[in-house]
Amino acid sequence: AADMGLLTPAYTIQLTWMDGQAQVLSVGAQTPTSSRYYASVDGGQPMLISIYSLAEVKKMLETPPVLP
Repeated sequence: AADMGLLTPAYTIQLTWMDGQAQVLSVGAQTPTSSRYYASVDGGQPMLISIYSLAEVKKMLETPPVLP
């Protein structure tokens, strides 16, 4: 996890669901091709997420969508 950047994540996003359950998404370093990030949910197994997916999440957090 150290070489993936997950011990000291670049981003930590806590999601709280409607039922009150919370989960933490930790986002570490970019992959060598710079197209994905290493990530984990609640400290679980590392996975890869698209750089574009993370950009969309950041965009929603910075500019929340307007509710109808």
